[in-house]
Amino acid sequence: MRVLPSLSLPVLFAAGSDVFSAFNSSEELCQDETAAAQCNDKCAADFAECYGSCADQNCQYECVAEFGRCGPACPCGENCPGGCEGCPSPFCQCTDILNNGEHNYCMHRATAKQDYCVTHCETDTCVLDCSQEFLNEMKQCPCRSECVGGCPCKDSSYECREYAMILDNEHRIEGKMTSVDGEVFERRRYGPRNQMVLDKAFYFEFKEQVFIEIDVSDLELGYDFDQVNGTAVLIENEIGFEDDVIYFCFGHKDTACFEFDGENSVEIVLETSFSHRRGGVGIFQTEVFAVGGVNADGSLNNKAEILGRNGWTTIADFPEVTGISDVAVVSDLKTDKSFILGGHNGDNAVQDIHVFGRNDSTFEFTWIGRLSRRMSQVSSLMFENHILLVGETIERVEIEDDASYGKGYHIRELDPPLQYPVLFATEPDVCLNSCKEFCFAGDLW
Repeated sequence: MRVLPSLSLPVLFAAGSDVFSAFNSSEELCQDETAAAQCNDKCAADFAECYGSCADQNCQYECVAEFGRCGPACPCGENCPGGCEGCPSPFCQCTDILNNGEHNYCMHRATAKQDYCVTHCETDTCVLDCSQEFLNEMKQCPCRSECVGGCPCKDSSYECREYAMILDNEHRIEGKMTSVDGEVFERRRYGPRNQMVLDKAFYFEFKEQVFIEIDVSDLELGYDFDQVNGTAVLIENEIGFEDDVIYFCFGHKDTACFEFDGENSVEIVLETSFSHRRGGVGIFQTEVFAVGGVNADGSLNNKAEILGRNGWTTIADFPEVTGISDVAVVSDLKTDKSFILGGHNGDNAVQDIHVFGRNDSTFEFTWIGRLSRRMSQVSSLMFENHILLVGETIERVEIEDDASYGKGYHIRELDPPLQYPVLFATEPDVCLNSCKEFCFAGDLW
């Protein structure tokens, strides 16, 4: 066995969480000592596992570097001197465990299983077995012993859910939170705000601000933008643009877009050849594309165009020959794939799923599956490997990793049915005390 040269780290290795006191320059006592200790202990344990599995000195150095980054990011560390206040550490999820939504859902499920198990027992031994099974499952819950820092649970068998918030015009102070698997559906209170309109409003996290665009006139865009006919997409600078911008398209003019950088609007002089009013807008690589729309005479078209440096270029027609409008377009920037879901062909809503991409030098739309039912005028939200659609119903769309197949699964009916609700990812404990408090009351709204 080859013995690696020592990096002279016995003090670091043995000190555990105490070593991180050096990273906290504040002389005040830590206000979140438990979370800080749990985080620091986890840093030390990860370092021990990393260092012990190394086969060369470069690996050891990487472990040391990661160890040095871990502690300052803990509550009361150098990067979080105020403890959990404003600290992104996952260990701060568990400072108020009884108001941690994912913990509560996990515990509720474990308790329900125990109750069912016990009520079917005929012997004391059976009851004890049910209790042991409950203890084993409880330990896997977020913030419990097998998932100390809360979601995501790396050392636990518990799979944390993803959640979305739904806001609509009819019930503007009552949000609906749903888990993507459909198991959780709860009401959370938002607002109030006088004369609030959420008809096809936009939600963006843009330049470290949250925009729920209730009325785009609030932004002082300089254009009379019709939210029902138009669409907005966010382009972030990591995909090639110098600055983050929002493209507002086809709401002020059927064939034109303008950019908004958070302060100023600039119209894109070059226009499309076809109307894309009520069409779909997405992003392919670094370029905006549009598909379908309503013509001036009220008929539909199936034309697709993409905006390059030299203007809009007409590309492959969308396969719906009678034309398409009111589609959902979801762009996956990691894979350079865009998905076109549902829509309306002039006679009926459709339930097809297409993927848009490039085949060598040619753009094309490829049919990959179907939704569980016909859907149009929906809002969409993409998670890691699935898409949530919300309109008259809630639908989860599972997409294969290679985008070769997609299938929709019905989650629930909505009463009343919605058109283009505000939809955004959220955490399960957001507005958890909304019977007493409003979400977003005050400065944000």
